[in-house]
Amino acid sequence: MIVYINDILVENINWNSFSIEDNIDNSINTCSFSITNDVAPTIMSEIEVYHEEEKIFGGSILRTETRRSGLVNIISVECVDYTYELGKDIIVERLVDKTVNEIIEYLLNKYHIDFTSLSDCDITIDTFTCNNISTLDAIEKLAEATNYRWYVDYDKNIKFFAQGTEVADFNIEDGEYVYNSLVLKNDGSQLRNSVKIRGGNTVGIERTETKDGDGTKKIFSLSNKFSEAPTVSVASTPVTVGVDYIDSEDDFTCLWNYNEKYLKFKVAPVAGTNNIEITGTPLVPIIIQREDSDSIVEYGLNRFYKRDNTISSQDEALQYAVAQLEAYKNTISEGSFRCFQRVNSGETINIGVDEYIIQSVGLIMTTPIDPEYKVSMASTKTTGIIEFLQGLLKIDRKIIMQEQELEALLTLVNIDDTFDMEDALEASTTWDITSPPYTFEDTTGEVEVNPIHYNFFTWYEE
Repeated sequence: MIVYINDILVENINWNSFSIEDNIDNSINTCSFSITNDVAPTIMSEIEVYHEEEKIFGGSILRTETRRSGLVNIISVECVDYTYELGKDIIVERLVDKTVNEIIEYLLNKYHIDFTSLSDCDITIDTFTCNNISTLDAIEKLAEATNYRWYVDYDKNIKFFAQGTEVADFNIEDGEYVYNSLVLKNDGSQLRNSVKIRGGNTVGIERTETKDGDGTKKIFSLSNKFSEAPTVSVASTPVTVGVDYIDSEDDFTCLWNYNEKYLKFKVAPVAGTNNIEITGTPLVPIIIQREDSDSIVEYGLNRFYKRDNTISSQDEALQYAVAQLEAYKNTISEGSFRCFQRVNSGETINIGVDEYIIQSVGLIMTTPIDPEYKVSMASTKTTGIIEFLQGLLKIDRKIIMQEQELEALLTLVNIDDTFDMEDALEASTTWDITSPPYTFEDTTGEVEVNPIHYNFFTWYEE
């Protein structure tokens, strides 16, 4: 194992303390080891680790700890990979009708010019907003919207890819794993055979509410949350409707409040039975429930509820519910093994006819030069919904994301500035110099024209 800190070879590494943890998706990979040295390395120094000629870690030193052992210092070093760099900034952006490839390229060019995008996702995002989040969170937001995987490699390349396209260099049958280390287990904790999905709201069929006026009441609660300002009539006569807190009460007969669901009249409507009519298209919640009877018979009833306001149609909610059932109606399989050949999180690997996704890879040293990898994995059933939803996305290759409101920003910046000034006052017969505090007075009587005071003055151009 060869380690460089700021391009300088590190000596005296305790090889049995060396480890690397490689985690799936946006989780930050870590590296730790100890050295025998007089001085601890500087925090945030760049670190690179090689096994033979292969670079197996790259990042920066996050923390150190020094312990005195006899006459020497044992310094523990903890490092984070380049993913950490993407979480250090805060960005505010709004991009419209851009592909994922274009969005990632834009963010890197603006905020992380030393990173390169190797994104392979041409799905278009209708509107993508970043409201005071990091680049790391922005890319993760894209991954959640598209159900893709991503990671930062040790050369500062961002790889954004569809699940299943990154494949390990070997399969378990190839005999590359440590004998007797393979463990497989079935897990029923994620069983879902009765799925209820609550999406956002959709526009319903036009309907009319009626209210009774009494000549004194001005505010009327509404049963429906209308998608837009309703039409209103009083005693069969149409009246003008404005939006509460936006329009002026003086310009309209009544104001409509979307969030609080009420109408507020400027003048109380006349008394009558059902003489106030409010007509509009209400917003109705999207709710879908599906069950799998075979799974219920075999495993018993296991309910699942999901609320996602970004689901904007019944068809989309139905597709999501079906995907959840297909992915989780049966038990899932998880496993682990050890091997001497390097694999990466996010890659797929086969065991017989079953396909697994590598969730994490831990590296330890068995000798000063030989690493061993401990691999944790889960069957693709665990994440089968991802492939299903990816197929749905490919229908029109476009996603409409729920937009976050961008906040008005007040930015305070510290500025260092200096200036020199020199002034001279010529003698004048119109000024009387008196005793301290030596004020200068305009004896012409035109004080407003020429207000001059010792150690404080103003000036302007006419």
